[in-house]
Amino acid sequence: MTELGEKEFADKIERSLNILRSLAPSQAIVGHRAPAFSLERRKKWQFDILRENGILYDSSISPHQTYLYGDKYAPRFPYRLHGLVEIPPATIQFPGKRLPVGGGGTLRILPEMYLTRARKRYQYEGFPPVIYIHPWEFVPEHPKTALPLKLSLIHWCGIKSTERKIESILRENNIITMKNYYDHLLDPCR
Repeated sequence: MTELGEKEFADKIERSLNILRSLAPSQAIVGHRAPAFSLERRKKWQFDILRENGILYDSSISPHQTYLYGDKYAPRFPYRLHGLVEIPPATIQFPGKRLPVGGGGTLRILPEMYLTRARKRYQYEGFPPVIYIHPWEFVPEHPKTALPLKLSLIHWCGIKSTERKIESILRENNIITMKNYYDHLLDPCR
């Protein structure tokens, strides 16, 4: 999404939301997550377009830096940004470094015991950790596509452990939807 101009971005958002709304007509689509955490805090127009399309919260800015994505200066916990609430994926802070613990490659690669401790540490800081998964992570035998070596290792490493780790998260935690998380942020007495 980083390379899209305003019109192309708006068209993609509108088209995507129309598809989702046709598939779930009784559900209000009020949350957004860009592929590869590809929104940028400095591009206010991206958030204006989301807001104009009924989006109330976003989870597209990852508060750690990789060679692919991220913003190491972004807040680690929910914050207001250009009229929306930004709800970042879980990270833990070490001196001089943040480590993601919310999903994707780190969920697949890191040991389950470490991830459990990291989530508890995040919760201790006052917020439920945002955990995300990709649908393809539940299909270890999905077709292999040609990827550069580094991306291929990231994509496939630990994929057979995803289902087990998600089942563990579901057993050990009180899981809520992002919409419920957003509602709770607005009214903590709920």
